[in-house]
Amino acid sequence: MSGTEILEELPRLKSEERYTIFLRLNELEAAEIEETPAMLAAIDGGIASLKQRGGIPLEVVERRFEAKWRSS
Repeated sequence: MSGTEILEELPRLKSEERYTIFLRLNELEAAEIEETPAMLAAIDGGIASLKQRGGIPLEVVERRFEAKWRSS
């Protein structure tokens, strides 16, 4: 089966089936990502920043995105 055939078939699948495919694709992509010292340092920096400054509540992020989507 070609990639085009798979893409054409996706809308016909049940939501649960598409989600299972989504998870599997994520697994395959993650397996190909090679951790580098720079990537690990960036992750550590992000975690340190969250601990130091705190995060943004989900509701605030959703409002910001919603406002941006409406203005687009």
